[in-house]
Amino acid sequence: MASPLGVSALPVEIREKVPAELRYWEAKSVEEGLALRAKLRAAMQAGEVQFEAGEAEKRLTPFSVFGRFPDTLVADIIKHLPEHKVYAECFTGPAQFIHNKDQRAETEIIGDIDKQIVRLHKTIQRLDEHDFKRLEKMRGES
Repeated sequence: MASPLGVSALPVEIREKVPAELRYWEAKSVEEGLALRAKLRAAMQAGEVQFEAGEAEKRLTPFSVFGRFPDTLVADIIKHLPEHKVYAECFTGPAQFIHNKDQRAETEIIGDIDKQIVRLHKTIQRLDEHDFKRLEKMRGES
């Protein structure tokens, strides 16, 4: 999942601590932004970039580097969704909300700047019951 150019969901306290050369939200193109974000993620995983455990950083600890929310948080947010005819999930990533909400809308839209994410969800949308059974069998074999 990628942020639009010029946008970062990181809290200001963390954003200010990101080394200038890894500030993906300041990139000149989407491709450059994705590459910089991958470099930042790798540097964090390697321990080359670290943040002090302040309040803003503590808020991030439940999230993985891939932007996945804890299931309990997803369920809590979904409980507060109002009735709707149209549902749009703009920064789709793992699409946890659209795949976990019980209430279906007449129109449901997912979008992400990362075309691979959109392609993955379009593929999932086309799967039938037979495909899901095959996937379940493959998961049991691994």
